[in-house]
Amino acid sequence: MQTGASASGAIQTVTGLTCGGSYLLAAWAKVGTAGEEVAVGGKSFGGTETYLRSSTTTYIQEPIFFTTGVSNTSASVYCYKNSGSAAGYCDDFTVVKLP
Repeated sequence: MQTGASASGAIQTVTGLTCGGSYLLAAWAKVGTAGEEVAVGGKSFGGTETYLRSSTTTYIQEPIFFTTGVSNTSASVYCYKNSGSAAGYCDDFTVVKLP
């Protein structure tokens, strides 16, 4: 997906997760202009929002780990660009349950 240059992104809810489960969210991200940042993250899973920022113009994989709360079976994953002059890009979001 492509964000706008500033205050732009997308969010999607992932359902069917296990309460108290540990997960890996993996996504590829890059920015259109070096030095700007795009964030990939997860929230609303019953724990503290967690994210990583990418500031490269070539795709790198962002691995994010989170654990759902005792009564949470969903999480919201997102790609967001806060500011700058060019778009951000995020692709191939995957959520994997860890053993």
